[in-house]
Amino acid sequence: MRELRRPAKLNFELPKPSRLQWLLFAPALALAAGQLAAWSDYWWIGGRVQAAAEEGARAALAGQDPATQEALARRAAASRLPGDDLAQASRVTVHRRPDGLLVQVSYDASDRWIHVLRPVLPTPPRTVIKTAVAPMP
Repeated sequence: MRELRRPAKLNFELPKPSRLQWLLFAPALALAAGQLAAWSDYWWIGGRVQAAAEEGARAALAGQDPATQEALARRAAASRLPGDDLAQASRVTVHRRPDGLLVQVSYDASDRWIHVLRPVLPTPPRTVIKTAVAPMP
């Protein structure tokens, strides 16, 4: 009868990185984390600005004349933007189209923390522009 032997014990330990490897890898890891955070913040802002444009388009339908429509759209969009700052929502425009009202919101994000990284990394654009169309009834 054959004897069963135990398989050889395998060593799965990885070598520990040296200090030089950490000195080379740590800055790249920090830059990648900074880029991830910057673009995540940019996409979050873009979603908020798109929601502001859609809310402004819904509110603009209630106005009778262009001045009232723009005022309603500006107020509704400003309530949805981060920080609720009316100065940042000052670029709300309403255009009449055959199929409805087009509301364009331009948000100046140049004071956000992500633009501190601009000298080191390519950062997102400073201005976020989103549009929404509210169909005319």
